[in-house]
Amino acid sequence: MTNKNTEILFEENEAIIAYLKDSRLFNHLPDSELEKLIPLSELATVPQGSVLLIEGQENDKVFFLLRGKLGIFADNEPIIELKRKGDIVGEGNIISNKPSNVTVKATSNVSYFSIKANSIGRYIDIDSEHFQHLLYRIFAMIMTDKLSLTTFKAKKYEQEHQRMQETQENLQQAYTLLDEHAKQLEEAKKKAEIANKSKSEFLANISHELRNPMHQVISYARKGLTKEEQPKEKLIHYFHQIDTSANRLMKLLNDLLDLSKMESGKMQYTFNDQNLWKIAETAIEEFNPACLEKNIQLVFSITNESTLLFCDGYRIGQVFRNLLSNAIKFSPPGKIIRIKLEKNQFTVGRRVSDHNLSTALIFSIKDQGIGIPEEDLGLIFDKFVQSTKTTNGVGGTGLGLAICKEIIEAHKGKIWAENNEEGGASFSFALPLNPSKVGTSIQELCNDCG
Repeated sequence: MTNKNTEILFEENEAIIAYLKDSRLFNHLPDSELEKLIPLSELATVPQGSVLLIEGQENDKVFFLLRGKLGIFADNEPIIELKRKGDIVGEGNIISNKPSNVTVKATSNVSYFSIKANSIGRYIDIDSEHFQHLLYRIFAMIMTDKLSLTTFKAKKYEQEHQRMQETQENLQQAYTLLDEHAKQLEEAKKKAEIANKSKSEFLANISHELRNPMHQVISYARKGLTKEEQPKEKLIHYFHQIDTSANRLMKLLNDLLDLSKMESGKMQYTFNDQNLWKIAETAIEEFNPACLEKNIQLVFSITNESTLLFCDGYRIGQVFRNLLSNAIKFSPPGKIIRIKLEKNQFTVGRRVSDHNLSTALIFSIKDQGIGIPEEDLGLIFDKFVQSTKTTNGVGGTGLGLAICKEIIEAHKGKIWAENNEEGGASFSFALPLNPSKVGTSIQELCNDCG
């Protein structure tokens, strides 16, 4: 193909033969065979940007570079640049009429010599030794160019393959991430459903807990007001029932108030040196009547070491009372509740991977009651949550254990529950002797609480 900007340098036979004799590809041919190439030849120049060959289009010429630079492109990407006199392009057409497998552009002003390669066989004796030598040299050039092109395409294929692998890996990571998000959404959905159910149950429970004692207060108050000349014993009974119901209401309201303060960070703690066992003894005395009523025996195992601890005695007593009350409430008559206080090591931190140990006083209350379903063990300390086994009419709002957890964690301790092998459940809490090694010191907590 001749570019529209092509300028023919000269057409005289002598000038063409002179050029051919001076070229490294044709200088071995005699004049008789060089003359046969003249009808097929052209000496020309083209400006920068001209296209000599187009990838995928047929071509009938071989181009030999005289001056300037030729850029070789495949798939619109540069492969090599020819800039040496005598460099050849389009030579594949000498042995094949297939379309060009590259695009050739002039990257500067270019002078070239071209031959209609696919017509050479008609002008030169195929048995000519000179012509065979010419074909060998052209074949060598073809193989060199093919090697360059193959290397380029192999490199490009490798890059594409690598990009595909990276894309596949990115897709796999995206699929994994989507799966994780789907699982998280499913877990969040389950938690939301549990929370919604817990709040509904809480509203039902608290309505029941408020209505019953309030109903009794009103009922016994009306009896005292409406019935004339009642015996003193009757009036004392009425006032006793009113007092009991009012205390139930007050405890419930105090629990709600405590939880509200804890959630808002406004709960005030009073820290000082306390004897942990003395705190427990005081609570145990309060529950002796309840134990006698159900014929429940309390068995103690107390460490011989000091049970002094820097804590808020009232709040720790609140935790102990709540746990002991639950143990009595859910234990059948005639059973044993074992109370243990020991000094031991406990694991610091909330994560499974945490392994740091701290010395602590550890309380455990072990009952022979109904136990806790395994699926509830991780939930019973959440707000408004009750074990599915305890929603049986014995009362409760699901606030007690949540308050216990808040108090123990404010002391940098840990509270947990587990089922006993022989039946029943154990509730335990650990209070570190040196909370500063666990995290924020108790003194700092005390300061923060005002």
